[in-house]
Amino acid sequence: LISIKPVNFVIKLHPVEDIRLFEKIATKDLGRTMENAYKVDTFQLLKISDVVITVDSTVGLEAVIVGKPLVIINPYRRPTLVPYVERGVALDGGRSVFEIEKALKNALFDESTREKMCLARDEFVKYFISELNGKAKKRILSLIEKSD
Repeated sequence: LISIKPVNFVIKLHPVEDIRLFEKIATKDLGRTMENAYKVDTFQLLKISDVVITVDSTVGLEAVIVGKPLVIINPYRRPTLVPYVERGVALDGGRSVFEIEKALKNALFDESTREKMCLARDEFVKYFISELNGKAKKRILSLIEKSD
């Protein structure tokens, strides 16, 4: 990540996560400073982000919906809940700094990669959320009526 300049890391942790791991990665492994944006609105952060990195979070889904490139990292070595990478809407950032840097470069600068993720986005959103057409209430009511 040191070779991608300039890079600013803004991290918004899940309420149960420990910031010390991420501070270590940012300062020791990457030689960068990090801002903890725990009080900043997630949608404001998404708006100004060039790329979003997450472990396994609904923020990843929000990033896909708003069209932001997504990189999934797995520092905890556990199975992910949402198949972002498998569905083609995110890049696998792996576990090492080298893997994360490679994924970030592709997400930011490789037009072919960005295009593939964009093409996968619509199908992913339809499958996991349904269409973004303002008719969610109608779909929910229809499901409730069918269940009676």
